[in-house]
Amino acid sequence: MLVIRVRCPKCGFEQNTKSLKMVRCFRCNKSYAVFPKRMHSRVVDVVKGTREMLLTAYQRLNKK
Repeated sequence: MLVIRVRCPKCGFEQNTKSLKMVRCFRCNKSYAVFPKRMHSRVVDVVKGTREMLLTAYQRLNKK
């Protein structure tokens, strides 16, 4: 199981999520991508799991 901490690009609020695609901010209610195409990732920390698990899950996501 993989749980990551992400930061909202609009308000800067950090929250935990299991999703690697889209996340909705609890504070400002804006949806945003965890891994945008042209920018660096919005992942702040890996709460549960390892960085290797995050990288393999991201590669599996992009293969499809």
